[in-house]
Amino acid sequence: MCKQKSCSIMGNRVIGCYQQQGFSLVIVMMIMVVIALLVIAGAQVSNTEMRISTNNADQKYAKGLAERALLIGEKQVAEVAITASTSSSGGGTGNQMSAQDDDAIAQQFPAEGANGLYGYDNANPNPRTGPSVWEQDDVWDNANKSIEATGVRCNSGCKNPRYIIEYLGKKDVDGQKDLRVFRVTARAWGENPNTVSTVQSVIVAPSPSS
Repeated sequence: MCKQKSCSIMGNRVIGCYQQQGFSLVIVMMIMVVIALLVIAGAQVSNTEMRISTNNADQKYAKGLAERALLIGEKQVAEVAITASTSSSGGGTGNQMSAQDDDAIAQQFPAEGANGLYGYDNANPNPRTGPSVWEQDDVWDNANKSIEATGVRCNSGCKNPRYIIEYLGKKDVDGQKDLRVFRVTARAWGENPNTVSTVQSVIVAPSPSS
């Protein structure tokens, strides 16, 4: 509270003095401080909402690119499986694989991996130790370990999406034995390099007679 002494003077005489209290100044200053805090809080909330909205949009954009790359990988799986069946003499019946099918696919999907294609190691059927192929970050930055999705481009300067295909070996699916099973994994990035979207699908590959 601000106090000020005020006196009334008539001629050469002091008639009277009284105290003035500056309540109004204190109240105005308090109101201004509250308003300033509200403005700052509102600006922070607005900036946070804008960042969240931008991140969500970037994530959706990256996922869209990844899904388009996944479709390309799935199409390649179908082509590989059909080629394996038609190029082997005495291929399997339906979706089933014969020894010739095994050999044809093994040539394209080596156990150690090549050009984004990874095979099933018949000599060592136990699962790989450590992270799966698609979980290894260096796979997605290496042209020899993953495949760039042709025709799918990021228009904002981010990295183009990539995919890999893993042959998982023979599986029994819905009562059918020895079917070809592949896993396709695609990854894409948003405008923010920290925005990453990874999508997967597991495919029981068709054959020409199915």
